Amino acid sequence: HLFILLLRYCYSLEVIYILHTKTMPGAEQQPPSSNPILSGYLSFVDNTPLVTRYVITLASVTYLLSWLVDPSYALTNIPFFTIFKWELYRIVTSPILCNSFLNLIFAYFSFVESGKRLEISIGSAAFGSMLFLLGTATNISYIFLSLLFFILTKNEKYMFGSCGSIWLLILSIIASECSKAPQGSKRRLFVVDVPTLYYPLAILALFTILGGFNLSYILSVAIGYAYGYDKLVKFQVGPSRITKWESTGGCLINFSKRTGWIYGKDAQGIGAWGSTGQQQQQQQQNH
Repeated sequence: HLFILLLRYCYSLEVIYILHTKTMPGAEQQPPSSNPILSGYLSFVDNTPLVTRYVITLASVTYLLSWLVDPSYALTNIPFFTIFKWELYRIVTSPILCNSFLNLIFAYFSFVESGKRLEISIGSAAFGSMLFLLGTATNISYIFLSLLFFILTKNEKYMFGSCGSIWLLILSIIASECSKAPQGSKRRLFVVDVPTLYYPLAILALFTILGGFNLSYILSVAIGYAYGYDKLVKFQVGPSRITKWESTGGCLINFSKRTGWIYGKDAQGIGAWGSTGQQQQQQQQNH
């Protein structure tokens, strides 16, 4: 029920956007809103593709919920509840969780820009299916290892461990990107230049130093590398199926009509990393 409420909240934000950007035929044009929060959100909607926008919005909503209740009990992947209570929805909801303001800030700057470019480069449907695959594979791996450790040690703590954070997706995306980087390239982590191929491992080491050992983060990086090295190809959605989903009568037809949706046929490929990527995105949305 909590997940349904989150989806309804995202839908209500889309309705607010439409009401503030559309006018009835013949109606007098209203001046722009002076509300800085609303103006900022409208700007965010205009400049961010749909899937990227939905992911970071859901993460923000879970953070706001943490002021009232702890959503991690209902949304994270806890093997005991996922397996024995058949709460399989946790596999899907755990990667959108964010219950720390600092985590949300870092997630925003780490995810939105790379998410934009990835979504523009491969299309919204492909990007959404990619996130679903990365999150699902990480959670299933976590369940399998937790169950294995429980069988070997008879220690129940492994069945009550928690796997859930938006960083599951971010670390997987970073690892998949870095696995395809040119040999010899480097990325900066604060003041240190790290070989791009090992950049996700450097971030993982930093997280371990600051927050302690986290099996789910290790698995998310491993899954990201596996995706980048094309070890998960047989689980990926092909272009022909995406085209079918986006066509009239397809399961994604309603989403494809919303602001920020990037059709598979309009995906820019490597051009999304060029200086004109955002301009081309705006042209597609206007079209």
